[in-house]
Amino acid sequence: PAVVMNNLHRSRLDANREINEAAFGVPEMEDAWNEYMGYLAQAQNSLATRGLVIDIHGHAHSIQRAELGYLITGARLDNDDLDYTLTSIQRLYTDHQSQLTFEELVRGEASFGGLMEAEGLAAIPTPLDPKPNGAPFFSGGYITQQYGSLYDPETAPTDAIQIESSQEQRADENRAEYVAGLARAIVDYLDLYY
Repeated sequence: PAVVMNNLHRSRLDANREINEAAFGVPEMEDAWNEYMGYLAQAQNSLATRGLVIDIHGHAHSIQRAELGYLITGARLDNDDLDYTLTSIQRLYTDHQSQLTFEELVRGEASFGGLMEAEGLAAIPTPLDPKPNGAPFFSGGYITQQYGSLYDPETAPTDAIQIESSQEQRADENRAEYVAGLARAIVDYLDLYY
């Protein structure tokens, strides 16, 4: 598996935005953005089979749970508007639609959130927490849009999920347990679907 990491602070380069917004017009940051996106494209193109992009961030919302972004807005989740053609995992769904519904893939027991829940990690959407009910919710950003299967579901080599971890999950005293559970959920998800 390829790992691509951006270690620049978000005030210098916000890599989860398009270049004009991400680099703030600073030529050196535009170079860094291009280099980072080049690494992502190279990793994506090096796959011998299909893969999954996991874009990990942190949020400061008051509800302490990981927010899982498939490009489904909180309003759409609240209204049960789960049109798979508008998501970053539509290729994954079309490959597995004979085994499960899209709702099961997004918030069922075998969803990524369901696997996190099975690890004891608070997340949304999941079987126990399927909707934000109007609460703030990150649905996925630039990387999820560009490196998921939204734009080219027939040939896209990768699907994408954005994970927004809560402050509590990232806290020093919780981080090791959270990361271990998250890693197990990722491996289980890859084993199930990739």
